[in-house]
This record gives sequence, C-alpha cells and structure tokens, in this order.
Amino acid sequence: EVANSLELNNVKGLHQRAEEFKEKFDFVLTRAVATIDKLELWSYPLLKRKSPGPMPSGLFAYKGGKINEELKLLDKDDYYELNDIHEAIPEDYFREKYIIYLQR
Repeated sequence: EVANSLELNNVKGLHQRAEEFKEKFDFVLTRAVATIDKLELWSYPLLKRKSPGPMPSGLFAYKGGKINEELKLLDKDDYYELNDIHEAIPEDYFREKYIIYLQR
C-alpha cells in the first residue's frame, strides 16, 4: 500500500516467513523481530552477492533499545552502519530508535 501511494514501481512488500522465500534481493528490510545476529543469519540467504547499485547489498534493520550491547553479537569482521533516528527526527518516540545497515 505504501509503495503504491508513493508510486514506487520497483518495490514489492511481502509478509512471509523468510525461510520459505527463495528469491534473491539487493536489500532486506526488517523490524526488530529478533537480535541483530539472528536477523543477519535469516536475511543473508535472501541477499544477492552483489547489488547493481553503488551500495553493496545488505540488511536494513529497524531496532530500538540499548543497541550497543546487541551489536557485540556480530562478528568483528561484519561491516555495519548505525543511524540514530532521533538525530533526524527529534521526537521522544524516536529516542533509542535506530536503522542499522549490515553489509552482506
């Protein structure tokens, strides 16, 4: 519905268990349904090895809470970027809310 209202023709939303889906994607988007290491494990089989665009394929995870402890669950070689939503949208609701980009 959101993709249609924004007229995004190259976006497809799916509500399905990740392990049941066999197609490959440039990016996977997820909400905080598990710890970041589990999200990485579940999403990597869905990611293309290379993205056609300038940004490498990866996982975008919407997470909240004390994220620094959770990030320690990742391998030391994992590349990630932590984006604090509250810096862009300074409303109380967005305190301790983050978008994590985890590169494949």
